[in-house]
Formats: sequence, C-alpha cells, structure tokens
Amino acid sequence: MKSNKVYLESEIDDPLLTPALTDRVCEGLKTAAAELLGDEAWSVCLVFTDDGSIRVLNKERRSIDSVTDVLSFPMWDFSAPCVAGEELEEDED
Repeated sequence: MKSNKVYLESEIDDPLLTPALTDRVCEGLKTAAAELLGDEAWSVCLVFTDDGSIRVLNKERRSIDSVTDVLSFPMWDFSAPCVAGEELEEDED
C-alpha cells in the first residue's frame, strides 16, 4: 500500500501563510507529485524559513556561505557512493 504525504512546516511568522494558502500549496504539491510519479509512493516536505536558516543549511550541506531562494535535498544519505542503476536503500528510522 503506497503512502503519499505532504509535510508543510513554517519556521517564520508571516501573515501571508494562512491555512487557506497552505492547504492550496499542499493540494498543488499532491497533484504535481501524482502527475509526475503516477503510482509510485512519494513524500514531499516543504519548509518556509528565513535567510539565516538557509545560510546555515547552505554552509553545512553545500559548503557555500550565502543565502539562496530555494534548497532541495533528497531524503536519503549520500555518504555511501551510489552506482548508476543501483536501487537506493532507505533508512528505517
């Protein structure tokens, strides 16, 4: 049984992030993922945050000490090399 989920988190207090807007964002993400991935199981996590947090993530994950508009990360760990065509093992957390 597939488990498709959208996780939405806000680390900022912004009056524009109303429940109606976040519901529309979640529905849009669900629609886009379903169209792109079909019957595959998927999950999406979207976090609204501030420049300071983005800068820290950039520095930790990309060794770039600056702010960007968007960061995206896969949910698996890249510490082990991946060979093209190999299936990735997911953590059992």
